[in-house]
Amino acid sequence: MVSTPKAPKAPDPTQTAAAQTATNVDTAIANAGLSHTNQYTPDGSLEYKVTGKSTMTDQNGKTYQLPVYSAYQKYSPENQAIYDQTQQTQLGLARLANDQTGKVSGILGTNVDLSAGNVDKYVNDHWQSGFNNQWDRDQASLDQSLADKGRCSVASAMFHDNAGALLLSRVARARNLGSTCCCRPFLPNGQWPFLQSKFR
Repeated sequence: MVSTPKAPKAPDPTQTAAAQTATNVDTAIANAGLSHTNQYTPDGSLEYKVTGKSTMTDQNGKTYQLPVYSAYQKYSPENQAIYDQTQQTQLGLARLANDQTGKVSGILGTNVDLSAGNVDKYVNDHWQSGFNNQWDRDQASLDQSLADKGRCSVASAMFHDNAGALLLSRVARARNLGSTCCCRPFLPNGQWPFLQSKFR
């Protein structure tokens, strides 16, 4: 009689799973090592180094030691200088922003005094001096121009020269001289109302 061979015993699923896990771990470790390729370019370098191990335990209690990689990036000397300068600039801008924010907060937190006395003081402190200096320069220039034409002053020329009349009108209005204008005694009779009309 011919004997019939017996079927092989089915593999233990636990052992099969363990063997598959071990194969997968080995494959992952190999792929990680292949993918961590050091790079060297004119801009700098990027290197990978194994700096430790991590332990993994599978479902069957078997442990595996997996390598831990760290990346080290280094700039070229030129790029390092650019990076350092950029960081310093950003730090400076950040500090400036903080300083200005504090100043703005202080200004916004202060009540504004718009009383007539305070407004007059501000105008006198920040505007009148500059105006007077500019006026003195303009007047000196005009006086020289009138002298070149044979006229002695703005007052004597104002009704003969449109530029003189306009300039005197402006300074009288700006300096708020009103009826006490020092030029009134030099005006021809009947001309003072005409000059006053320019102040309004």
